[in-house]
Amino acid sequence: MIEELPVVRPVVRIVGTSHVAHESTLRIKKAAAEFQPTHIAVELDRQRLIALRDRAKDPVSVRKRPPLSLAKQVGTTGYLFLLIAGWVQRKAGDILKVEPGLDMLAAVELARDSKLPLALVDQDVRVTLKRISTLFTRREKFRLLGDVLTAPFSKRNKELAKRVRLDRVPSDKVVKELLKELETRYPGLHRALVTERNIYMCARVDAIARANPGARILLVIGAAHQEDIEKRMRAIGTVTVA
Repeated sequence: MIEELPVVRPVVRIVGTSHVAHESTLRIKKAAAEFQPTHIAVELDRQRLIALRDRAKDPVSVRKRPPLSLAKQVGTTGYLFLLIAGWVQRKAGDILKVEPGLDMLAAVELARDSKLPLALVDQDVRVTLKRISTLFTRREKFRLLGDVLTAPFSKRNKELAKRVRLDRVPSDKVVKELLKELETRYPGLHRALVTERNIYMCARVDAIARANPGARILLVIGAAHQEDIEKRMRAIGTVTVA
């Protein structure tokens, strides 16, 4: 009788990062050294990876406004969101003297230097922007405008700002609080930016795990996605979450 060998389940180690904090690159390197991955997966799609690489070669190039033709593909709201989000990230990067996306680029370079397979597991950014145009309601837009106008006078916002350091990955508690606020006040935006992308990324990681029994997958994602993706991956049951 031939004894069957036990099936080794794939393992996923999730590293939550900030796109503008140098601490993120240290977390990635430490996790890789401890975990010894066979695969690297990152919160990027092909378009964003190209943009990151272009920015590394010529930081000035990304200061240009995205082409207006993109608005026809993703909708006016998605296009405006891209402009505002890009401006916010660049301002944070200017303050810290870093280029936004340094965490993802560090993971990509780690895969290259270690000669490990690299998986881009995020949803196409154009799909995400189009979903923002669809799901971000008029009521949410007016609410956002009101929040922006009253933000400088909000005691709660001032207290929260004291607990958030741009040069550090935010704590789990702060991340939960911010996500709860986003989901409560802007449910459409939360679904497009967080929930739908988390579902997509879990499906991509699950596909990698199924195709590679025994794989050790280092998943590098923004801290805002970490807790929900961990729960979803455990629920799927294909992998062990380290």
